[in-house]
Amino acid sequence: MHVFLALKAFGIVNDPTTVSTDFELALSNAFLKIFPRTKISRCAFHLYQAVLRKIQNRHLTQLYDNANTKHFFKGLMALSLLPPAEIPAYFDALKHEAIQIKLLVPGN
Repeated sequence: MHVFLALKAFGIVNDPTTVSTDFELALSNAFLKIFPRTKISRCAFHLYQAVLRKIQNRHLTQLYDNANTKHFFKGLMALSLLPPAEIPAYFDALKHEAIQIKLLVPGN
């Protein structure tokens, strides 16, 4: 947040209309405190990269190599591209798919 304050104080940045960030909530919140009228857009590349890193960190790479599982995770990552009103229905469809391919136990 101090960096954003300095940018504003020195006149380096004056109320940008749009800024692109990763999905780090703290960064977005800090930016909006200093530049409240700025529209934050998220970078899908960084979201996908974070999901794939989680898959690797949890030693699920072998599971991810399965075509059905890969389709599920790609659908999960695609949620970020949908209009907000469509996300719940698509997420429910993904949960149903996960149950069908035994990635998820019903009721969880």
